Amino acid sequence: MGLLKKILKMPKNSKITLLFIILLLILVTSLTKYYGSTDIADYSDTAKYFAGIYAADVRSSHSYLYGFMHFPFVGILENFFIFKITSLIFLLGIVYSVYIISNKNPKSLLLMLFSPIVWYMAPWISPIQLSSLCLLWAYYFLNSYDKTGKISNSIYTGLLIGLAIAFWDTMLFFGAFLVLPYLIDKKVSHLALITIAIFAGLLPRFILDYALFNF
Repeated sequence: MGLLKKILKMPKNSKITLLFIILLLILVTSLTKYYGSTDIADYSDTAKYFAGIYAADVRSSHSYLYGFMHFPFVGILENFFIFKITSLIFLLGIVYSVYIISNKNPKSLLLMLFSPIVWYMAPWISPIQLSSLCLLWAYYFLNSYDKTGKISNSIYTGLLIGLAIAFWDTMLFFGAFLVLPYLIDKKVSHLALITIAIFAGLLPRFILDYALFNF
């Protein structure tokens, strides 16, 4: 409701611009036949495999979790349109999260919505959008932990980083780059706690890999 009130208080031209950008983003994402150009088959074929409409054994070097999350819709619709919907949801989630983290500054909405990377990634079949949303909130809770020392914030950080890695392997490096500078002058026990929380966040992937490969 706070966001809606701030939008309603915006100048008329700003409100029209905001609405136009969101509608245009939805249209571009929905109407284009573009689904990305890198690793998209690793996630789309995984979804088809779990939906029972893939004629071969699935082979992917990436996490199977993202494809597994989408397979019921891929099986019902028999296309990959659900990936565009979730991509847009996660990207708009990032936009809204930046608004929250920036102390609800309406200008952050326009800044993010005009960001080329949002438009570039909107149609893509990729877990990067979801993993980035997790990493953004991991940063928020880690920054709160650094300021307040509350252990609960460090646990949230670990869980979110673990979940980000569960969907996209490269988040292992981004997560490490995020955590280590904050914890370099903290207790070793706090680093251990975050590490345990990261493994807890990875559990969905561990469980799926165990069910698929007994690994």
